[in-house]
Amino acid sequence: MPVTGRPDSGRIFTLKLGLSSLHLIGQPFQILLASIASSKVKNWEIVDDIAHRLNEGRARRLQKLKKKLGLRYTVHAPFEDLNIASLNPKTRKIAVDELSRSIRFAARIDAEVWVVHPGLHSGLSWAYPGRQWKLNLEALAHLKEKAEDLGLCIAIENMPRGRFVLGSSQDFLTFFAEGPMLGTKMTLDVGHANTHNEIDEFFAKLGGRICHMHIHDNHGRSDEHNTIGRGTTDWVAVTRFVRNEKFSGFLIVESTSGTMESYKKACEMLCPYR
Repeated sequence: MPVTGRPDSGRIFTLKLGLSSLHLIGQPFQILLASIASSKVKNWEIVDDIAHRLNEGRARRLQKLKKKLGLRYTVHAPFEDLNIASLNPKTRKIAVDELSRSIRFAARIDAEVWVVHPGLHSGLSWAYPGRQWKLNLEALAHLKEKAEDLGLCIAIENMPRGRFVLGSSQDFLTFFAEGPMLGTKMTLDVGHANTHNEIDEFFAKLGGRICHMHIHDNHGRSDEHNTIGRGTTDWVAVTRFVRNEKFSGFLIVESTSGTMESYKKACEMLCPYR
């Protein structure tokens, strides 16, 4: 839902606050359609995976809803058991092919952003130092080209502490300095950044790259996807960035519990002058 606010400077700005379908991923696709249709939320991020994997028929139904209700979509690329940095070439090809399919359907429903996870380190990373960084770069450069050919904005998501090739703010600074990634945007997942204790660092170092955000909460140890307010996320820093920068990207609630409570809290927190 677009929400108009007035920051201290007096300038009016619009928040594109929305919901991710992640909390419905275990339900049939028809439940997702019904939830979108019955909701007053106008911005939806479709998680293109498992029960909600996009195909021609589903794309048509989403487009029909979009036109009828005046919706705006973003798409989250599939990620279950996919690794674009896999050392196994067959596994890597399956991942890239599946993501390429997702790009086509994201364009089909006129998604405004396509969000993708970077690759993961594997059990043999130690034997091939730097190899998975290179494979991750090659795959994302390839996917970026495909997305841009279809007029789709690609946004690479920062990941929680763990096995991912890209997680910390320094990872992204180094990655975005690579030639093929110049000009590439990112999705800042606030909860993921909190597991690195780096929310302020991402805003300070990479604020100009952030075109899209995922918002949910955790206690800084693992990726819990809690209701906003049930964790240690620095929401003052998030609110300050959104308001001071007049952030014009999507703010997608990704809480898998208390989803509507999070949506209401985000609205109250980010737009006190609505």
